[in-house]
Amino acid sequence: MNREEKLEKLVKLLRQAFGDAEGLKSSGPFEMLILAILAFEDGLEAAKRASAALLAEFVDWNEVRVSSWKEIGAILEKERISSPGDKAIALKRSLEAVFTETNRMDLDAVSKMPQEKAVNLLLKLKDMDEGSLAALLYLHVGLQTLAPTQRLLRVAQRIGFIQESAMPSSMKQNLSSFVGQRNAFRFHYLLGKLGEKYCFEKAAFCGKCPALPYCHRGAACAPWPADDGNESKA
Repeated sequence: MNREEKLEKLVKLLRQAFGDAEGLKSSGPFEMLILAILAFEDGLEAAKRASAALLAEFVDWNEVRVSSWKEIGAILEKERISSPGDKAIALKRSLEAVFTETNRMDLDAVSKMPQEKAVNLLLKLKDMDEGSLAALLYLHVGLQTLAPTQRLLRVAQRIGFIQESAMPSSMKQNLSSFVGQRNAFRFHYLLGKLGEKYCFEKAAFCGKCPALPYCHRGAACAPWPADDGNESKA
């Protein structure tokens, strides 16, 4: 199987596992950030219901930011959102990243900035989950080429789309040219979500990973561990 065939099969598999982000296009940038986190595995309508439930409980998103992940997770669990603790942690981290860089709970400015400046701002949000970052870069900043972040390169290496021994600059160029403009957003969004749930920086837990049939290093991964609910995985 060549890389192009592998890409097509993997994207199809991950869309079935994680859903798609195309429905986010009608959302504003800050709303998109929230929905991209909450829609992971559960879909856009479930994400909208969970977002409304959070705002019914808290005064605003800034209060969500300063609340405990357990409080947030309890509301998400009540709304039957999958992995509510993990999503509560991702939500808090992303809200904190936005506030740190903009000093407000607002991302409207990114759609009006010159593209290079907007990309640089969003890439500074290091604690933002990768799927939300992808949605913002491609759907609101208008990025046309792949933005191969370190997290995305890590997952792409492990799956086998790029050589692990290559230099970082050549890895980025190789991956960008291989994925192409047509698949850039979907590839970044789905592999980003894969990295958030299974393919962590310090470990790769493959027992339940949907990409396992197409993963270059899957057979060498550690068994899937019990979920201890802590923040060290992300």
